Amino acid sequence: YTNFLWVVLLMPFGAMGLDLEPTAKILGVLFAAGCMVSVYRTGRRLGAPPVGAMIRPLILSSNPAFVVWACGGLETTMMAFWVAAGYGRLLTDHQRERCSVWPALYLGLATLSRPDGIVLAGIMLGFQAIQTRRQRLSMRGLTWSTIVYAAIVGGHLAFRLAYYGE
Repeated sequence: YTNFLWVVLLMPFGAMGLDLEPTAKILGVLFAAGCMVSVYRTGRRLGAPPVGAMIRPLILSSNPAFVVWACGGLETTMMAFWVAAGYGRLLTDHQRERCSVWPALYLGLATLSRPDGIVLAGIMLGFQAIQTRRQRLSMRGLTWSTIVYAAIVGGHLAFRLAYYGE
């Protein structure tokens, strides 16, 4: 598997004897809805009026690829949710001139969803480093972001090493 978090999320449903195919499709739709809520909330936090903030999730929901993947039963919309939440927080932190661990937490979960999340997390940490320097913020926020992300991804890698031997 390449989508550890999706497998872990489905495990309890399988243990309860539920059919995983429809369960995965329902979870995909729920994560898609969560993604749209996250996009809306980011718009509101960045100062868009309610109607203006609503345009963003409407555009997202009208994207045929987004809709198809939401119903596909794969981890795609879960990944989109974590990325939307992470970058949404990153943008609002930037606007408020602070550096929090929330983007690192969300993008750590995105990396556990799909390995390509590491690229997006690298961009996020780079942005936080630039933001910290330009806005003359304390290094504490950037340090904690790095620690949180490393703990999530490093913990998963340690598990893989212990369990699979690689």
